[in-house]
Amino acid sequence: MASLAKDGSGWRILFASPDGKRRTIRTGRCAKKNAETARNMVERLIEARRLAAPIDPQTAEWLKAVDDTLRG
Repeated sequence: MASLAKDGSGWRILFASPDGKRRTIRTGRCAKKNAETARNMVERLIEARRLAAPIDPQTAEWLKAVDDTLRG
């Protein structure tokens, strides 16, 4: 559902939003492992929305911890 790509200023998470448009989240400079974690969490959020299911506790805790820019 979401993919991870390296660009000149860090990592990008590419995904299709519920409205069908391709979206990008730029993580900036960070370790690949952190970018992969963010990608996995984005995938979980998309899946929860698609299935109209609640967000699992681990994803909710991660979402609370990220900054407002990424959360938006």
